[in-house]
Amino acid sequence: MRIISSEIFVIYDTITYDNATTSAHQDIWELTNATLTRETTYSRFYETTTGTGAVMYTNFPNVKIIEFDLLQEDGATSDALFGFYQDNSGKTTFQLRHLGESVELNSWYKVKCIVEENKITVINKDTGYESIREFTGVVNRGRFATSGTTTALQFRNFKAY
Repeated sequence: MRIISSEIFVIYDTITYDNATTSAHQDIWELTNATLTRETTYSRFYETTTGTGAVMYTNFPNVKIIEFDLLQEDGATSDALFGFYQDNSGKTTFQLRHLGESVELNSWYKVKCIVEENKITVINKDTGYESIREFTGVVNRGRFATSGTTTALQFRNFKAY
C-alpha cells in the first residue's frame, strides 16, 4: 500500500537568498562593526558599538530584482538603510522615505527593487508607491547599513534574482 500526499513547495530561483530566521537562513553577509542575530521570524542587524555605523554586505552579480521585508527600529526616515554598489563603489542608497510619504518607524514594509543599468526602481509592495534612484553604471553588490541616527534594523525574506 502506498500513500500519496501532495504538498505545496516554494522554490526560489535566486542568486542570493536569506530567509533570515533561526530555522532558515543563509550566511551570505560580510559584517563590519555589526551584530546579526537570528530570531524566529526575522533577523536583527545593529551596531556593535552604538554611534559608529554598521554595514553588512552581500554580492549579487547580474541581479535584476531584489526583494526583502524591512523594519527600521530608530533614526530618521531619511537615513540610508540599503546601499547599491558596483564592487566597492557606492552607486545609490535606499531610505525608508522612498517607500511613501506616510512611512513610520517600527513598521514592516515589503520592498522590491528593480535593478537596471543607471537606475533602481524602489517599490513599496504593500501600497505600490514607487521611487527611482538614478546613478551611472551597474550594481553587483549591496549592503544593509546604519547611518545618521539609525542604529538597528530588522529584515527577512531577502531575495536577489
